[in-house]
Amino acid sequence: MAFKLILILLMCVLKIQGLYGQLPLTCTQRTNQLRTELNGLARNAGYDVSTTVFAINTNIALARFNIKTAKNDLQNKASSAAGPNAQLCKTKLESDLVSVDDASLNICYNSADVNPLNLKVSQINRMEESANLICRICLEDPTCVDTQIDNMRQQAQDLQQEVFLEAAAVQAKSIQCGEDAGNGQMEIIQTATDNFDTCIQAP
Repeated sequence: MAFKLILILLMCVLKIQGLYGQLPLTCTQRTNQLRTELNGLARNAGYDVSTTVFAINTNIALARFNIKTAKNDLQNKASSAAGPNAQLCKTKLESDLVSVDDASLNICYNSADVNPLNLKVSQINRMEESANLICRICLEDPTCVDTQIDNMRQQAQDLQQEVFLEAAAVQAKSIQCGEDAGNGQMEIIQTATDNFDTCIQAP
């Protein structure tokens, strides 16, 4: 009889939950959910920053490789050149190549552009840590809890979106810088090539 009574009560509870949905979450459960959301937003923002830095460094490394390859190819070409003007032309070539410096690409990665992005990621992380205080601040008041959770979620979403957009802008700026600096160095090498060809072919 007691078992049947327990079974009936359990069925009533299940029926009520089915009719009215799950029982309301506690404040702690809700803030834990919020912390999970904030953690995801922070990870996404951090990923945007790291992929931006990676893309910038990759672009700079590629530009440096192209410059060094072009310079080495020209020097190898000059080393095998022969003729009455060969030595003079080689000397002039080395003089022309003195101004070739891939260090000029260093300006294309500016930590001052990336640091503000990392600060915003840190802000989201701090929000996750402070989410635990909501229940204490609101003294479990549902309206207060709703407001605090909604505000914190919105702020974190806004920050994550800002990081996404600003990271894209920083990356575009750096890549353009790399292209400009790389092209400038390649122009020097091309001029040196033209000068060498003219010199070696002179009577």
